[in-house]
Amino acid sequence: MVASFTRRMAFIHVPKAAGRLIRDCIKSSFSEEESWVEGWGTDGGLDRAHLFPDELRMCYPRVAEMLEEEDCLSFTVVRHPIARAVSAFQHSCGGYADEKERSRGLAGYLERIESGYFKTDGRDGFRYIHGAPQHEFLLIEDECLVKQILRLEDDDFSDRISAILGREIVLYRPNIGFGHYLVQPSSEDVETIQRIYARDFEQLGYVVGDPR
Repeated sequence: MVASFTRRMAFIHVPKAAGRLIRDCIKSSFSEEESWVEGWGTDGGLDRAHLFPDELRMCYPRVAEMLEEEDCLSFTVVRHPIARAVSAFQHSCGGYADEKERSRGLAGYLERIESGYFKTDGRDGFRYIHGAPQHEFLLIEDECLVKQILRLEDDDFSDRISAILGREIVLYRPNIGFGHYLVQPSSEDVETIQRIYARDFEQLGYVVGDPR
């Protein structure tokens, strides 16, 4: 999460959906006089970069209040659930996971996500936060936390994000799908992803298939 009280703008960072790029672009445009805040790092097992709505309200109440106001420009970026799940697993292998966890493969990682392990408070649930369903970061019951949801794969994504940030943003398109990943999901993995992320597919308008 990164928010500017001066601009009345808030970006909710859904992990593994180009969030780092967006955060960096937003921060680079801030002036020294700007009043802003960024969630970053971990604290007591809580990943402040990727907060669920109740955690956001607890850690950054002023941002939570601003999100409810009509004049707040609030947005997020989401990604095709299949490509995102593979990306989250690859991220885990490159950082958080030990050899035993890596040996469980994508199927083992998805088991952790399906069990809700990313919600484990104060332990190591944050290690799986990148694979948590996207709606977990955006919905309070059926109400969306932000006013605009941008899909990373859409052809007009660069135009839309550039308009929001007031500068040209060029996306490296090959990073969108999973063709460049070392891990390719099996048909069983895809079925599991469909089940775990069913609400993401439905509410974010994605269909099963090659996410380019």
